[in-house]
Amino acid sequence: MRSVMTGLALGLFLVAGAAAQDELAVSFLAEGDVVVPLPGDDAPPLELVHCLQLALESNEDLRQQREGLAELGGRKTQAIATGLPRIEVQGAFSRGRDPSFALDESFAGSGGNPYQPVIDYVDPLFDATGVTPPVIDPGDAGSFIPAPEDVPAQTFWRAYLDGYWELRPTQLWRAVNAADDAILQQEARISDTANRTIESVIQGFHAVILAQERVAAIEREIEARAEFLEVTRRRFVLEFATPLDTLQAAVSLANLQPELRRRAFDLRRAGQNLNQLLGRDPLTPVAVIATFPMEDTIVEQAVALQLAMRRPDLVAQQAQSRIFELQRGVAAAERHPYLSAEGQWGYVTRELNEMTDTGHDFWRVGLTLHIPIFTGLSPRGQIQEADALVRRNESEVRQLRRAVRDEVVTALGDLEVARANLLAAELNMRQAEQAYIQISLRYELGKADRLEVLNAQTARFVARTTLIEARYEVLATTATLKRAVGVSPSLDLTAIDDLANANLSGDER
Repeated sequence: MRSVMTGLALGLFLVAGAAAQDELAVSFLAEGDVVVPLPGDDAPPLELVHCLQLALESNEDLRQQREGLAELGGRKTQAIATGLPRIEVQGAFSRGRDPSFALDESFAGSGGNPYQPVIDYVDPLFDATGVTPPVIDPGDAGSFIPAPEDVPAQTFWRAYLDGYWELRPTQLWRAVNAADDAILQQEARISDTANRTIESVIQGFHAVILAQERVAAIEREIEARAEFLEVTRRRFVLEFATPLDTLQAAVSLANLQPELRRRAFDLRRAGQNLNQLLGRDPLTPVAVIATFPMEDTIVEQAVALQLAMRRPDLVAQQAQSRIFELQRGVAAAERHPYLSAEGQWGYVTRELNEMTDTGHDFWRVGLTLHIPIFTGLSPRGQIQEADALVRRNESEVRQLRRAVRDEVVTALGDLEVARANLLAAELNMRQAEQAYIQISLRYELGKADRLEVLNAQTARFVARTTLIEARYEVLATTATLKRAVGVSPSLDLTAIDDLANANLSGDER
């Protein structure tokens, strides 16, 4: 009978060992499994590529950066506008009375001509007829200005084109170039934000899968401990176990329930975070299709550092120095000579219905050369400010370069460690599974006590959790490395070498 039991136990051990190997051959979730962190009728399963498309279209950070690009386009239009003429149509009505010219004796006004004495003389014609001639003041006779009280109010209507053009070519050139560089800078910021968004979405996507696998691991452990409780109860019936053994098996099972609730909450929270990354309401129903795009490409540190020097955020920071230098030139141009042109053409009349009659048109053109002698201290202060901003930005660029190099080296190290940890976790999981199977069989045969079984269960549960988290760390650090070297995390690692070679070829040309 003992030999039969031993043979049966050995057979069960071999079958269980083979089952353990099959179990480890795949993930707790298989490729293509659907994970539903936030259930709902209108939650079609999303693949990773679909999540990335949604994020690039709807992510709020990206929207804000794109609006910033539109804002800079408006600023460029304003810069161009400073070099264009201003032309407008004006219509004017005026009515007024001004007797000041009649009060000035220089125009032979009411005071007479001060240089012409008053002479009384007799016209022979009047004298011959016997009529007393009037006394005529030659000064009054020669005046064409009415008395001040006789000056009437006058009405004028005017309609004309008015134009003004200020020509500052050096200032205009620098302002437009500064606007162009600001647009290029913003495009680099958009690329950096897109890369960071893609990184966050990839990590958020796999965080949902991680949370689901944690839930699955606990549920599987609950099943195993429930089975262990049943075995312990059967052993108790056969008087192979004590009431304490049964009680401790039940407590071990019950202790997993709070952990299961917490992990279920983490799954919902991961779904809410993914929705926010996709630019959606956090409570929108969402489901994802599990995928595990593991990559084993080795990235050389020199290649990664070379490519990282063209990172979008570093390019944007470097562009800021050029913008400050051009703004300095704009301020300095305030002291340069410039031209202005102005002109008017239109009609003037006292009666509106006679506006376009012949002879009522008027025009005027003018060209002025301006040579600034003293423009105040404002341009000088702006130049000093721009110089300081350039120096400060150059310091920030150097600091960012060092931070980028540190980030790349750290990401390479993190990925190397994560890959090694994943290999170790897979090996540890196999060993923990085999140890649990052996101890469980020995326990059923009375060759092991309950404490050994509980320890083996705990070790297997920890090994499962470690394996799940190690796989997530590899996926997350891979995305971080891609973003750190300045490429889209949606690309394969092989693209890093291709891009580095392309940039090297461009530099040689």
